[in-house]
Amino acid sequence: MSDIADYKEKFLAAEKRALDLVSHLETLKNESGNYKNATVSLNEVNGKILELISNMSKVVSEEENLISTIKEIGTDKIIEKIEQNKISIEEKIQIQEKMISKLNRNVNVAIGLISLTCVIVIILLLVQFFI
Repeated sequence: MSDIADYKEKFLAAEKRALDLVSHLETLKNESGNYKNATVSLNEVNGKILELISNMSKVVSEEENLISTIKEIGTDKIIEKIEQNKISIEEKIQIQEKMISKLNRNVNVAIGLISLTCVIVIILLLVQFFI
């Protein structure tokens, strides 16, 4: 019976090793699933990064076009145009100031004429009153 006991022990040892192997295989399966999920996530992140890089490239390209356009226009031309507009505005202000001054003189003359008319009317009323 010693042989049967030996076989039984060997069988139990083999069963234990088989159970250990199954446990290891399950662990490997879980880790494999985790790696698969991580790979999917990394692929998604990679896609988003590539999209971001593409968008950034477009922005950089548009900025380069803007800089080129500004260089083509030239700051000297911009400053020259600003100066021309400033001179034009100053000339218009001077014309308006002259018009306001002339209007003020006309208003003063009108006030003077009204005052003179009032004085004449008062004198005529006084003359009629005393005659």
